Amino acid sequence: KHVIYELEKRGYSRKNIVADFTAGTKAMSAGLVIAAIESNIGILVYIAGDRNREGRVITGTEKVFSFEPNRIYAEALFKEAILMFNKLQFSSCIDSCEKALNLIYEPGFQNKLNFLKNLAMAYAAWDRFSIQESFEILCGISKNNDLLAQFYIKKNIELNKKILYTEKENQFCVERVVDLIENARRRGEIEKKYDDGVARLYRAIEYIAQ
Repeated sequence: KHVIYELEKRGYSRKNIVADFTAGTKAMSAGLVIAAIESNIGILVYIAGDRNREGRVITGTEKVFSFEPNRIYAEALFKEAILMFNKLQFSSCIDSCEKALNLIYEPGFQNKLNFLKNLAMAYAAWDRFSIQESFEILCGISKNNDLLAQFYIKKNIELNKKILYTEKENQFCVERVVDLIENARRRGEIEKKYDDGVARLYRAIEYIAQ
């Protein structure tokens, strides 16, 4: 880890640092791999090939195997973000996406992460009744047809946009009543914030009267 910190001081980015764990004892190699992964370095390398009597790889027979530990971690964060989204824990989903965005800079993967992050932001806004904000974010998301198809959510997004538009354009509508009741259910069942749930139910009764 000390070496990695020293390289950083010299201006090297961690994503551009390569750790070769070919040489050394098994304990030394394992220690290097653990330190490299914990320090979020870019690439781990192992050089295989025919070996001489000293156990060293013979020149000309080298085969280089490399992998990106950050990608493994980023993929795990992405799966975690999807899980959090499906549990309606939008803040946690956004946090996981932001962590993963700082690990992998491949455009396709970044595009997926930003898509999921924006999706979570849209529903987080809806959850706090920021209808206009949620509608605008979903309108932007709905332009990304490839990812909408990949996640099988195009129909859901279009339906949600219609509901948000109705709520946005009408001060009083049935859709808002449903929103209040469902919001109360989420506060109680998911967050265990029963006082918040009761407050939303009171508001729903008041809203119906209005």
